[in-house]
Amino acid sequence: MPSVGFRSLSIQPLSGPCVMFDTTESRFPGVENIEGVSRVIVVKRGENFQQLDETRFEVNPARIGDYEKLFVALKAQAVQPASVINLWPFEEPVNRGEFPKPWFADALYPVFCISRAILKQKPSA
Repeated sequence: MPSVGFRSLSIQPLSGPCVMFDTTESRFPGVENIEGVSRVIVVKRGENFQQLDETRFEVNPARIGDYEKLFVALKAQAVQPASVINLWPFEEPVNRGEFPKPWFADALYPVFCISRAILKQKPSA
């Protein structure tokens, strides 16, 4: 599994919960130690949407409704994510310069679904 250097990421300081889409919980401590991250919510692939506990969920990556259920559940817990990290494409080692396979299913489609689900949660102006 490739090493992801969270401390080397050039990002703005975070302030609040982070939703991490991952295939394992082994990277959890790396995200948890980023300055400003108050809580890490881990989302794994599953057959259907499930809330396993307060900080662990499963969604079916192909079901857009599962992403919406996730963000509705987070809103019900008064969790407003400050950041979202999609590590699903990095399940297997990847050679430098190559895209993880299948790129669309693991990287692009989930980002579309996540964005859509978050926008649905925003209050109308």
